[in-house]
Amino acid sequence: QYEAFVKKVMKENSDSIKPPRIEFTIRVIMILSNSPLYINVCGWAVLRAPEGNTGPLPLRPGRLRHHKWGSVIDTGVHTSVIARCRKDSNALNELIELVIDHVD
Repeated sequence: QYEAFVKKVMKENSDSIKPPRIEFTIRVIMILSNSPLYINVCGWAVLRAPEGNTGPLPLRPGRLRHHKWGSVIDTGVHTSVIARCRKDSNALNELIELVIDHVD
């Protein structure tokens, strides 16, 4: 019985236990250091979904990591945002601008 219960809970909550997934990467050049910054935009179901098309878009930045070849930061957005961006290039462009502004 307990095993069946655990399987049921795992199935019902499968999205909430998945780690963030890198969907695409934005490469920008930081003006002051003239070095590249790579922003991994990650879809993550545990983040709050946006409230409609006009509400705020929750973003979750990770920690900045420095390497010899540049810097990297991961930024999470709800998976529904990624799905919308796959269908709408304007939404994708807006997301890219928002993520760059947020990391800046």
